[in-house]
Amino acid sequence: MTVSSLWAVLDEAGCGTPVGIDDFNLRGRGTQPNQQTILAVDLSIWICEGITSTALSTFHSDPALHLVYQRTTKLLKLGIGLVFVVEGQRRVRVSSQTTSSSSSQTHE
Repeated sequence: MTVSSLWAVLDEAGCGTPVGIDDFNLRGRGTQPNQQTILAVDLSIWICEGITSTALSTFHSDPALHLVYQRTTKLLKLGIGLVFVVEGQRRVRVSSQTTSSSSSQTHE
């Protein structure tokens, strides 16, 4: 799933609405204190921002990692749940049993 197709899925589900800072339930200040706000983040934009930032690259050996870590921890501390969206082909998850049996076959 790409970021652009994510918006189509969210629109169909009825939850892809633009939000402002007042719409977030920050530390229980919203109208429904038990409902956590979940935010979808385009991770590739954060990574590109970190890579192209001259200020971050001056002070950090891995500016993209620093930027993603700082933003993630800040939003989690505010009580916002995160879903990271990354473009690319879907990878098939392989169970550990399958990988261990295939590695034992290569060592024989």
